[in-house]
Amino acid sequence: MSAGFNHTVATRTDGSLWAWGANGSGQLGDGTTTGRNMPTRIGLDNDWVFVSAGSNSNLNNFGTTLAIRNNGSLWAWGANSTGQLGDGTTAQRNIPVLIQLGTAWTVVSAGGFNNSGSGGISPAHTAGIRADGTFWTWGLNGNGRLGDGTTTQRTSPVEISLDRDW
Repeated sequence: MSAGFNHTVATRTDGSLWAWGANGSGQLGDGTTTGRNMPTRIGLDNDWVFVSAGSNSNLNNFGTTLAIRNNGSLWAWGANSTGQLGDGTTAQRNIPVLIQLGTAWTVVSAGGFNNSGSGGISPAHTAGIRADGTFWTWGLNGNGRLGDGTTTQRTSPVEISLDRDW
């Protein structure tokens, strides 16, 4: 289970995926932008093993969700204005989209962005670890938060170091 600023996502013991809360950027993954005040099942699959909810802490209702299936594949949906979904675009997604970088993810974390006054920017960046122990980041790179030695925004996962012990 993961609780973002304005939405929550969880897996049940049967592997089903559930989401509720604000949905202004499709972060619930149900194909809409309609908020839900009760848990809503996302799709019919029963192979979800990990979820992460990221959000913007302003009032603009933005959010991002990332999840991993039991085969290690990474999926993402919701706000994507800074490439934080990792699908190579900045297009908002209202349903889970496969991130095309192999099927060996073990953990992922959707970052957030606190924009307390000047208009909406959605969750800024994402980090993940693959089964081979490599560390990857993508999205907004202000202040070098991606750790790749630059401040360049990335819309696809970028490997951070040659180390394999993350």
